[in-house]
Amino acid sequence: MMRCLLSTLWAISLGTLLMNMGGCATTQPSKFYVLSPLEASFPKTPTVGSKTGLALGIGPIDLPPYLDRSQIVIRATRNELHLSDFHKWAEPLQDSIPRVLAENLSILLSTDRLALFPWKGSLSIDYQVVVEIIRFDAYMNGETTLEARWQIIEEQDRAVLVIKKSQFRSSAGDAGYEAMVSGLSDNLAELSRTIAKTIKTLKKPNTSPD
Repeated sequence: MMRCLLSTLWAISLGTLLMNMGGCATTQPSKFYVLSPLEASFPKTPTVGSKTGLALGIGPIDLPPYLDRSQIVIRATRNELHLSDFHKWAEPLQDSIPRVLAENLSILLSTDRLALFPWKGSLSIDYQVVVEIIRFDAYMNGETTLEARWQIIEEQDRAVLVIKKSQFRSSAGDAGYEAMVSGLSDNLAELSRTIAKTIKTLKKPNTSPD
């Protein structure tokens, strides 16, 4: 009887101690990250209110389902992924990738006439840029990879002018999350440059006033 009582008291004391320890423990605060667009190194040609400048429609942008989450996904091996509990995206990649891509193309092509899919209103689109993200991966050693298929479609007659697949890699030499997100932004910038360079080679279609 005495042994049972002592066991019970010991269990109660241990439980109380663990509860107190849990109450004193602090949870690691989450950190939030965003993709960053290019920084304009030259004055962009003013196009506000222009009716004849190049108009681009960005999207749809398709992402793999494994990236459709708030946690930053780290690729450990070819088949293994890790989800970070305390390092997260401040906005869904489904929103941030089109926004950053549009901002990059705005800078590279010197135009403010852009719309994100699904676009509404009276803007008459010249070219539609459609992107399928195949890989948008970060590794703990700071390396990042972007692989994407993309198309440029002439909006007027819905003709597919370009279909390409591109892959970009970067290595920040730093294992931190900040470096990984910066590397992913750099890869997206390289994709933007490739798309912009291709658009510049196309003959601008005749556009009617908005």
